[in-house]
Amino acid sequence: MGKALELIGKVFGRLTIISKAGQLTTNAIRWNATCSCGSTTIVTSNKLSMGHTKSCGCLNSDKRLKNLTYRGGGKPTHGYSGNDAPEYHTWKSMRGRCNRVTDKSYENYGGRGIGICDEWNDFQRFFSDMGPKPTPHHSIDRINNNKGYSKDNCRWATSIMQMNNTRRSRLVNYNGKVFTTAEVAKMTGVRSCTIRYRMDKGLSIDEAVSLPLHSVYKLCPGSVI
Repeated sequence: MGKALELIGKVFGRLTIISKAGQLTTNAIRWNATCSCGSTTIVTSNKLSMGHTKSCGCLNSDKRLKNLTYRGGGKPTHGYSGNDAPEYHTWKSMRGRCNRVTDKSYENYGGRGIGICDEWNDFQRFFSDMGPKPTPHHSIDRINNNKGYSKDNCRWATSIMQMNNTRRSRLVNYNGKVFTTAEVAKMTGVRSCTIRYRMDKGLSIDEAVSLPLHSVYKLCPGSVI
């Protein structure tokens, strides 16, 4: 166990190990890690030692960005043919839910006044402003949910980042760093609402994530295991 804990704080490529996340086998200890891009991920010790995992996935995105070709005038192309580009699929879906009345999501977007800036009617301009997706787990996110799609109001975000943007979040100091309860939930496997419920009862963050589910503070009301 002592040797395993020596990995905490170590840096592997873009990843910094912050805590142990469990163990699959004697050679596959799971670790919670933060990436230099700001994302969090879980990695295994054997993949770290063999150099197979060096980021949350953003390295592959950066390599793809370097391989982008440029047309006359300096506009970047997406480097894929047709609808193969994930960014093109995002752009097309965005336009559909904002502009097409028959789209299944139109009621929650175009139907309530969420639109797209004029510049983003052109995919190349959209791609130039947004850049490639950092990882396959990222999707387009509006920072202010009451405003439309534009360069100033959009970013690539993970589901955790989007959840933090739409739900009540609490900042906590966990393992010497500041995280939201949603981020701690992802790292520990304890539901975010359970962490908040336990802390509301006076427990520390460490107690909130370490108590067994059958304890008196087991779950927030309405939760299921």
